[in-house]
Amino acid sequence: MEDIRITFETAKLAKKKGFDIKGQNVFDLKNNNKIINFKDLAIQEFIDDVETAGYLDKAFNYLKEDINRTDDNSDKDYYLLAPTQSLLSKWLREKHNIIVLVDYEGIDGYYYKYYYYINEVQKYDASGKNYITFEEAYEIGLQEALKLIN
Repeated sequence: MEDIRITFETAKLAKKKGFDIKGQNVFDLKNNNKIINFKDLAIQEFIDDVETAGYLDKAFNYLKEDINRTDDNSDKDYYLLAPTQSLLSKWLREKHNIIVLVDYEGIDGYYYKYYYYINEVQKYDASGKNYITFEEAYEIGLQEALKLIN
């Protein structure tokens, strides 16, 4: 069982809305938006100079900081944070009081729908679309929740 990463489109929207929680993975914009692990990235970037595990750890920490810097001298334009759906959901809940839930409905079989709550009071239904998988409904729910943030 594996936690699902958000899609590239959701990651772009999350960045635009201020999501900045460091995780273990990024989309590599130089390599067709491939998801890459920070340690793998550190190895790629510093393979010629890696002599000890201590140096690799320093390189790993440098890359984590560099991707989240705000000045123009960083690699931020080459990488985009690639969090899991659950981490983005937690950020929405804790920072913006938006809760995204997925439920299933149906009589002859079932399908998934997403809902979101703001400040745990108002309930908003999705666009009325039905989704085949929980993760697909969750991803669309996360995107719609991000669109609510000014």
